[in-house]
Amino acid sequence: LEVARMLGKGCTYNQIEAETGASTATISRVKRCLNYGNDGYKLTLERMGR
Repeated sequence: LEVARMLGKGCTYNQIEAETGASTATISRVKRCLNYGNDGYKLTLERMGR
C-alpha cells in the first residue's frame, strides 16, 4: 500500500525503492494495477484516509 500511495504522490521508482525496499518489478506491478485494475488500491487508500 505504501508503494501505491507514493506512486499517487508522483514519486519516482528510485525514491520508492529507496524508501520502501520494494523492487522495481513490484513497483511496476502496483502501477499497472493502479492504471488498469479495478481501483482496489485506490479504494483501500481512500478508506484508510491517505
